[in-house]
Amino acid sequence: MKKIILLIAFIFTTHFLFAQINKPLAAKLDSIYNDDQKYRLQIDSLINKFGLQSNQIHQLILLMNQTDSINLNKVKTILEKYGWLGADSIGK
Repeated sequence: MKKIILLIAFIFTTHFLFAQINKPLAAKLDSIYNDDQKYRLQIDSLINKFGLQSNQIHQLILLMNQTDSINLNKVKTILEKYGWLGADSIGK
């Protein structure tokens, strides 16, 4: 009986926590993260291929800075609307 009560409590708690997750917002934050990382993941290979002072790196940094600016505005808007979000709001 004790195991059944613990199982029911676990299921209820888990369901309650996951029911509160804002999935569209979590998806938006995932998208922002992916945009943030897109150009950063290319840096090492471009440095190895063209060199640190190359035009390709310069262009990549410009794109990265533009994306960072856009993402910063998106995140500021989210924080102004929702405040600081924890895993209980947007998942891990």
